[in-house]
Amino acid sequence: MPGPRQVGDWIADRFEIFEVHQGGMGVVYAVKDRMGTPERPIIALKTLHDELFLDRERSARFSSECHLWVHLGNHANVVQAYAVEEIEGRPHILLELITGGDLRRQIGTPGLDLPRALRHGIEFCLGMEHAIRQGLRCHRDIKPANLLLTRTGALKITDFGLAAIRDEIIGTGHDRADEPIALEESSEEQLIIWDDPRDQDGQSPPRVVPRRGPPIDAVEPIVPPAVPPPARPVLDETHLESTIDYIPFLRMGTPDTTVSRLTRTGVMVGTLPYMAPEQFHDAKSADLRADVYSFGIVLFQMLTGGLPFRGNTVAKLERQHCRTDPPSIVPAIPRRFAREAGRIDEIVHRCLAKDPADRYATIPELRRALTQSLCRIDRRFDPRN
Repeated sequence: MPGPRQVGDWIADRFEIFEVHQGGMGVVYAVKDRMGTPERPIIALKTLHDELFLDRERSARFSSECHLWVHLGNHANVVQAYAVEEIEGRPHILLELITGGDLRRQIGTPGLDLPRALRHGIEFCLGMEHAIRQGLRCHRDIKPANLLLTRTGALKITDFGLAAIRDEIIGTGHDRADEPIALEESSEEQLIIWDDPRDQDGQSPPRVVPRRGPPIDAVEPIVPPAVPPPARPVLDETHLESTIDYIPFLRMGTPDTTVSRLTRTGVMVGTLPYMAPEQFHDAKSADLRADVYSFGIVLFQMLTGGLPFRGNTVAKLERQHCRTDPPSIVPAIPRRFAREAGRIDEIVHRCLAKDPADRYATIPELRRALTQSLCRIDRRFDPRN
């Protein structure tokens, strides 16, 4: 197997590397394709780490899942997979290169206001509807890191099918369920920065509070600092964010059982905060309603800046997802949108229903609910009205 590649290296005398992004499971290279078309001379090239290709069966499974992604074809809200090619003895997937970063970079910033959050939700639905029409059953890893943004701000879903590969390679055992885990992805509440005086005048800072029932000790208030932090800059081509897994990960390929247990727990670091209750018990049985739940977590996070459940162990997060009602998002909604806050709160909580039968049954049904709220907001604030 080839060793780590660096900026300036060539892959198979065809791809010139100008950015390298390492993730827990894989690596993504932003490359110039010497054989590429004029329409796409620069692409993303993704593969798994060397030690994860320990046998032909695993390599074939990765290749198969990537081919399913290629089958999804072209859509405005899906990161396009062009082809799967075996390069230097292992499969690589050739992807559309997205240069606007991922959704995590917008959470908590003035750019992600309520209308934009709803539009991102509609874009997510449109991308999922396309994928479902092409045969997708369930994504199983909806989270901000897998929702990329183009330079014009459009949302695109990425990493189709790769959650299954991750689970198969590393497993999802709970044998260290009571040990603390580092929630690297979205581990801290993001401050909501209001830039509209209508939202600040005479109103307390937004807080995340329980919707009903006793207080939830895992959810902390969002307290603004004395000096608001600057908004995160929008990335350009020189700072590329791509399709990688942000998971602290001990390298595989060792017989040590302790390392294996740690690794299996580590794989859930980037996924647990977004997992539907049924995924904790039988992940393979999850269907698109699990994706609806995960999207509900993402929508909650876009609207409030924080996660609804923030336990610091697998066991605590499992209990919260399975038994604890999420907080209301109403206190975090700016006052000028107060008339719609209750309806949006209902959308979030229907997505986050514990029983899959109580969630939106289809993605189009969810899209219609988001669209109706956005239309009511747009009509109210249309200067022509």
